[in-house]
Amino acid sequence: MLAATLTGNSGPGTAESLDASAAPKASARLVPAVDGALEERVGQSLAVVYLAPMAISAAALALLYGTDLDGQLTDPFFDAASGTFPYRDDWLVGTLLHTFGKYLIIAISACLLSVSLGAKWSQKLRPWRCSAIYLLACIAVASAVIGLMKSVSPIPVPWNSVRYGGSTPHYLPFLAPAGAPHSGGWPCAHAAGAFALVGLYFLYRDSRPRLAWMGFAGAVALGSLYAGTQVLRGAHSPSHGVWSFMITWTICTVLYLLVLRFRPADAPAAPRGQEPE
Repeated sequence: MLAATLTGNSGPGTAESLDASAAPKASARLVPAVDGALEERVGQSLAVVYLAPMAISAAALALLYGTDLDGQLTDPFFDAASGTFPYRDDWLVGTLLHTFGKYLIIAISACLLSVSLGAKWSQKLRPWRCSAIYLLACIAVASAVIGLMKSVSPIPVPWNSVRYGGSTPHYLPFLAPAGAPHSGGWPCAHAAGAFALVGLYFLYRDSRPRLAWMGFAGAVALGSLYAGTQVLRGAHSPSHGVWSFMITWTICTVLYLLVLRFRPADAPAAPRGQEPE
């Protein structure tokens, strides 16, 4: 009976009404569910989306290392007369941008955690649960991985390097001699949490592309500000921030694929063909 009703025994108005009522509502809150068409789209475009920023970053590293630009961009913030980086303990750079900048990422993480946990009891929060978990995972995993890499790195922070009056020789990443002591200066952990917000791109890439790129640009700008803050303080070189972005971008991309594959089936998704411009 139902089949007959849908195929021919009802008027066109009824069929159109059924089609309209059955159409899912668009939502830009979550990473869309996996289906054949979406998987094909991801396979075709994700490689380009991932590799383009990585290629630009690799070119920046080649320029920084190949011309000593890395050191030359750090030199102006070192005061040879006092043998210090004056901005290291400056209120604007050292306190507002560094200390309170770190608190901002902690506050964002706390909000995301609250949404993730509160969605168990709140219907209003439930549609945002998957997005919150994904973005929180980006921040947590990126911060943990970069923090671990930094803890075992033989590359010193600039203020401890020989170039600026310290005692630790400077090495390029992965080229330090065996047995070199851990110096904890690479990559830039302070920028990791901010760069991890590039996960906003993946939350909206399949439903609101323009908003997705705005999220990406905002996260890169904030991460670059944090990385630049550390250059001013003598805590990092510019290349450390580039490495931090590349590592974080890779982590966010991998987590995006995992979220797509394992997102709960009851989470709403944006239907294909109805994405807002």
